[in-house]
Amino acid sequence: MFDHLRSDYPDVSSDPALEDLGTIIEAMHCEWGSSHQLLERPTGTDALHLAEIDHGLLVDPPPGKENGWVPIVLEVELPDGIWETHSE
Repeated sequence: MFDHLRSDYPDVSSDPALEDLGTIIEAMHCEWGSSHQLLERPTGTDALHLAEIDHGLLVDPPPGKENGWVPIVLEVELPDGIWETHSE
């Protein structure tokens, strides 16, 4: 689940520490749901320099992996003029 943390930070990414982190993330997904607002939405964008997110990169987790998983789009292809997305 946290392979990159384990390889990038081996001194602090022990199995028990990563299991605890996974438990916390799963609890957040279960308790907060998708409607929990982490940051207040800005009232205007005049002073902000925002990036736009490609909505094709926002994907739903596969059935059974709704809690504790964050689906990430790995590639987008344009074969024959038809968009296809692949997520993990």
